[in-house]
Amino acid sequence: MKFKHFIFIFFLFILLPQSSKSEITDGIVAVINDELILLSDLRKHIKGSGENPLNKKVYSKYLKELIDLKLLELQGKRMGMEVTKDQLDLLEKDMREKKGSEEFEKEIKNLGLNIYRIRFVWRNQFLQESIGSIILRNKIVVTEKEIKDYYRKNYGEIKEENLVKLSLVIINNKKLTKEEIKEIGNRFKSNTDSDELIKEYLEKDKIERSSGNLGYLNPKNLDSDIVDSVLHAELGSIIGPFHSGDLVKYFIIRDKTFGDINYLKNREEIIQTIYGEKTLFLLNDWFQKLRDNSYISIRI
Repeated sequence: MKFKHFIFIFFLFILLPQSSKSEITDGIVAVINDELILLSDLRKHIKGSGENPLNKKVYSKYLKELIDLKLLELQGKRMGMEVTKDQLDLLEKDMREKKGSEEFEKEIKNLGLNIYRIRFVWRNQFLQESIGSIILRNKIVVTEKEIKDYYRKNYGEIKEENLVKLSLVIINNKKLTKEEIKEIGNRFKSNTDSDELIKEYLEKDKIERSSGNLGYLNPKNLDSDIVDSVLHAELGSIIGPFHSGDLVKYFIIRDKTFGDINYLKNREEIIQTIYGEKTLFLLNDWFQKLRDNSYISIRI
């Protein structure tokens, strides 16, 4: 009787509707190599991103984001890199302290993001930049021809002329004694690192705030009493003092060249722009190869 009773209970169990606790509420939506993305992961990501997790029309968009992140995380692990929750917490705390919590919230809202999305972006950026720094190491070169071609295309023709790169030191003789002014002049004449010296004297409030690197300029645009001294001075030398009212001025000759002022002024920015474009192209190419060489199975 006991055995018959057991058989009855067994068949009764499999024939009855499953309870709510036994309902299948999760499933696999994608497999990336040996890693799984569950339906619950996808819905959580969609909800965190501010969308309706039951709207299947957005599944494809947000599943692609999770797959791409998973690929980055898998590659990062191979290289010994990962982004932890603690790291993101620390970054968020730092941003809130620097900007103020309200301003931080306002900024991300203006970007059309929320806290979840900004942390998701940070995770992606950290992995991309860390992996990219290794993948692209020594692979990107920006040539002078590329810089000039970019300049001509976006700024115009290069008009070359004799140029000089100067640093200016301005002293107010009402603030310092003659001995102090003389000492400053002598230190600049004997010191090869004028930038550090300017920084030191600015911090001590010994020279005027308008002191510093003037960049490249045409010496003909300087005052007539300075032009000849600048043109005949050697690189690295300091000329002066030149007096103008209560001010004493010294000029440090940083460089002499033949070129276009505007080109030299924008050159570094152009280099960064070209470098960024090449980086994006190579990273996209690398990431596509990573996708192509990975096992990706989408199950929805």
